[in-house]
Amino acid sequence: MNQTYNLHPKFWSIATVRWLFMFQVLLLLLFSTLSHAEESYTFVTKWGSEGFDSGQFNTPRGIAVDSNDFVYVTDQNHRVQKFDADGKFVTKWGSQGNGDGQFSYPEGVAVDSSGFVYVADTGNDRIQKFDASGKFIAKWGSEGFDSEQFDTPRGITVDSSDFIYVTDQNHRVQKFDANGKFVTKWGSQGISDGQFDYPWGIVVDGSGFVYVADMSNQRIQKFDATGKFVAEWNSLGSGKWQFNLPYSVTIDSNGFVYVADTGLNRIQKFDASGNVVIKWGSKGSGDGQFSFPIAVAVDHSGFVYVVDHNNNRIQKFAPASGIVADKVEAVNPIVSQPTYQDGDTIKITIPATAPAGQSQYFGVGLPDNLGLFLADDLNQFHPFDGISLLEWRGGKTAVNIPVTQDLPRGTYNAYLLRSLKGVNPLTANAGQTALGIANFVVRDEVKPHFGGSRQPLNDTGIIWGGGYPSGNNSICEGEIIEQQDCAQGRDATHNDDSDGHAGFSFTKIDGGKCVQDNVTGLMWEVKTNDGGLHDKDDRYTWYNTDSTINGGSNGFGGSEYDSDATCYGYQSYNPSTYCNTQEFVARVNVAGWCGYHDWRMPNLEELRSIVDYGRSGPSIDTVFFPNTQSRFWSGSPHPGDSFEAAYIHFYYGDDGYDTRDSHNYVQLVHGGQ
Repeated sequence: MNQTYNLHPKFWSIATVRWLFMFQVLLLLLFSTLSHAEESYTFVTKWGSEGFDSGQFNTPRGIAVDSNDFVYVTDQNHRVQKFDADGKFVTKWGSQGNGDGQFSYPEGVAVDSSGFVYVADTGNDRIQKFDASGKFIAKWGSEGFDSEQFDTPRGITVDSSDFIYVTDQNHRVQKFDANGKFVTKWGSQGISDGQFDYPWGIVVDGSGFVYVADMSNQRIQKFDATGKFVAEWNSLGSGKWQFNLPYSVTIDSNGFVYVADTGLNRIQKFDASGNVVIKWGSKGSGDGQFSFPIAVAVDHSGFVYVVDHNNNRIQKFAPASGIVADKVEAVNPIVSQPTYQDGDTIKITIPATAPAGQSQYFGVGLPDNLGLFLADDLNQFHPFDGISLLEWRGGKTAVNIPVTQDLPRGTYNAYLLRSLKGVNPLTANAGQTALGIANFVVRDEVKPHFGGSRQPLNDTGIIWGGGYPSGNNSICEGEIIEQQDCAQGRDATHNDDSDGHAGFSFTKIDGGKCVQDNVTGLMWEVKTNDGGLHDKDDRYTWYNTDSTINGGSNGFGGSEYDSDATCYGYQSYNPSTYCNTQEFVARVNVAGWCGYHDWRMPNLEELRSIVDYGRSGPSIDTVFFPNTQSRFWSGSPHPGDSFEAAYIHFYYGDDGYDTRDSHNYVQLVHGGQ
């Protein structure tokens, strides 16, 4: 029986209990790994034409794809252009010259695990490093034959540890760390194993093996990470296993090797032993044809991008059997708070965009089986008709609506369904879909309001009481216990350690890289113990150049050589790497930690909100916040002293002020304000 409800405008029209039941049953399929035989590749899309405007090319040369499937292309307009996976222009940078951020006929391009972009500035005999938006970071190299020098560097790649490998016309490979420090080199001109004749493309697989397109020797050579020769496959010709000017080589997540067989206008795909799997392409300007394909790249889902050099375009291909993600994983929507009442705003966010090769669908189930409503890419909700699904292509915020009297009371379920692209979730096989669920309650009660902000607050974490003269007890008992801390607030009403100690409620995001506070709605960076960007031992000076909020002084940003520098990636004379709070925020936002680019310093009260006063050494829930050290900067300046700023000391949970040139820890926050 169909029923009509007068709902909030976001949840409108007819809903059917039967449809909701069918959808939920279909959604509860478990995921598994799927594989398909690859027989050929099909054309997907193309972009580009000859010219100088955005999205146009002048003989494009190099290509790379980052972890978010953004595509970077160099061309002889002396620039780098950035596109999304469908070829939509995003940004560009560069002009002809030898200054920082300028190029002279750039060729190879590569992206590391943190999103930094490395460009072989071929005519200037150097490597330049940029952030993902094109901001210049560093450079190294000059013309010559010694270590750290180049003769027209061509190919560049980055391994899983962010070591940089570069080929040049000194007929060799050089290896550097992410800051440009020389590590090793190998190669000389010749035809023997380990020698090269104009090496061009280069790539490193997941096991550290290095593949080099030894272009004029018509072969691919394979080495270990130290440059020791392992194998080769080669010969001049047009058959399988043969090449005519192999300019570029790349590798996919399954270890298959792709070669731009440039002189034969085709792409060849090999397994790691050099056995041919497939080849495609012919000379021409039609879809799937090439004119001097000079570079090739593969994204993490298996889409192949080819630089069609003389046709001034990029072509994108997929296996004819379809792109199949390694696995479909359940991801839960994030609800800003567990309970809402009149005057509150329901906010539901999606942790990240769907992986390439997958589609996702977002819906909200109303209380008491009143219906299921699906969101479209314009954030409009429509009743599920049992047949049609609306793919969610919107942003991170899926719901942002006020609670009003016409919104039904009760428990709501928010669903995030992911499935393999091209698969109908309603008829999918087991393993082709995965479902994430979060729930929240809308109720009539009005929260007490004592003036000021209505920002939800965490409780103290104290769940024990006390009495005189016996002292503290292990549980909530003691004299006038009803007036003691342990008997008040969430620590009394929500004392469930399954999602956080006492009344705290947290959700781990992206494998625990971040933590969502389900009470305040804030998302927190989690410190690591891996020596990387978020390492627990890194400390920073307080620095903020925004005069509207810095309390009258920028603080201490660092110096050309800081002997006390204690943070990942520090380089003397490179301000963007300095160990201060402002540059750390910038680096985290460039990396897009947990899918967000708007991380910031927390104010004092926000930082205090995760202090658990029921614990010490440290005073925080270490299940969700491991690796927490002692004194953490807040973004709050001292109200009366422009040379100091506020901190929280997490050993006991106390706060204080420190001079801004002191080196303290930092834990960033997303959301709020």
